[in-house]
Amino acid sequence: MFVVENVFMRRESEQLANKYHAKRLQSESWDERKWELRAFKNTCKNFCVEGVYNTYMLRLQRSYLSIYLVIETFFGLLHTIIIVGQATKSNLSITVEVFAYLITILIVWLAFFVNFREEQVKKRPWLPFAGSCIALFFLVMADLTVPLYHEVSTHPQPPLRPGYACHILLSIYIFYPIMNNWHTMLLGAATTAAYLTVLAMITYRLDARQDLKSY
Repeated sequence: MFVVENVFMRRESEQLANKYHAKRLQSESWDERKWELRAFKNTCKNFCVEGVYNTYMLRLQRSYLSIYLVIETFFGLLHTIIIVGQATKSNLSITVEVFAYLITILIVWLAFFVNFREEQVKKRPWLPFAGSCIALFFLVMADLTVPLYHEVSTHPQPPLRPGYACHILLSIYIFYPIMNNWHTMLLGAATTAAYLTVLAMITYRLDARQDLKSY
């Protein structure tokens, strides 16, 4: 009889321990989920502090945008310096490259400058998306203009490739101040289509090397 009671008590204690463990795991899972962006936004709505959430997101976007502008300026200037150094040794014409990259850096700064004016962004929520479209358009056009220009004028072999495709695509999905995911996907898809068109029509179609045509 004593043995049966011990077995019964052991089973009850194991069941209680399993229930406690399951509740603890569920609580930990909820604690992790509530810090996800969508859950955090819903929590702010429930507590009627959605304005705090919007202010937080605007400032977070400005932080990412500041990092992006520093990276864009650094690599743009570094690329230009390398081009000038190589052209000095080889006596090449680099007017188009230097003009395209330096003017693009300036346009990117001007397009994104409005994002640092919090009052203007709150009054006109469409400004970050408009600035992103302008900056992206000139970045892509500058990057695609270089291989297109040389294909028409100098006919290099192998043809030049766009140099900033991965950089621009990553910037759209990581750094650009776009709140709507559909807008981000639209800009990313349009940019990808533009680069694939140039790669297919210029880089690979006109490349005389057969090993590249097989890819």
